[in-house]
Amino acid sequence: MKILLSLLLLCQTLLALPAQVIVVRHGEKDPVTRGLTEQGKERAVALAYFLTGTDYLLNFGPPAAIFASRSIPVSDRLVPRTIETIMPTAQLLQLPVHIPFTGYQVHEIASLVLSSKKYDGKNILICWNHSSIHDLLHAFGYQAPFNCTATSQMKPYPDCRFDLVFVMTFPAPPPPASIPAPFNPNLPFATLYFQQLLFGDLTCPLGDCPFGSCPNNYPPTPPFPTPCSCTFDGVPVDCMFQICNPPCPNIGLGDD
Repeated sequence: MKILLSLLLLCQTLLALPAQVIVVRHGEKDPVTRGLTEQGKERAVALAYFLTGTDYLLNFGPPAAIFASRSIPVSDRLVPRTIETIMPTAQLLQLPVHIPFTGYQVHEIASLVLSSKKYDGKNILICWNHSSIHDLLHAFGYQAPFNCTATSQMKPYPDCRFDLVFVMTFPAPPPPASIPAPFNPNLPFATLYFQQLLFGDLTCPLGDCPFGSCPNNYPPTPPFPTPCSCTFDGVPVDCMFQICNPPCPNIGLGDD
């Protein structure tokens, strides 16, 4: 009986899967106020039209629900940058911004989105803090298609990249047959798009390290390109798939 109930619950969960989940980071942040800079505000407005008018993001219709991480007095997460960033999109779609969880509660939001029947077959939009995006993708059963390691510390997400969009579809496809270390061989890659919305946004993930053309989405399919190194401010950074981190002076302290 317990096994039967478990199978029934599993079937209900599978039937309630969203069609797609889009994840974006908040816009550029001010080093003093920790809110959005003028560029960050411009990105927020541009995102509204990008997220609601770009064909390859709308295969399952426009976003039907919008989530953002809730502000908490930890590090610099007290300032609601994620809400400020996604608000123009919410206003354009005339949808509320749901903030039931903090940026650290990645498993909770994944469980909610993946099990709620009201999101069944829908396109869901999430704006999050960048230092938790890797964990957020993992909670949904995916992984980011880059893993950057600086000489001094792990850099799981390029601090100065505000121009990335991750797309996950459900049910999740199987992972590629061969995934190079240090990636998780059991998880598929989220599709990564480059916004290319504002002046200075990179149009290619690899900077000056060419191994082919620069599509607007990543990752490539096997055979995977050979990693090569970027150097910013004299510090070498090895970036698998070359999602490089340009210098961003005066970004201020904090982890998001």
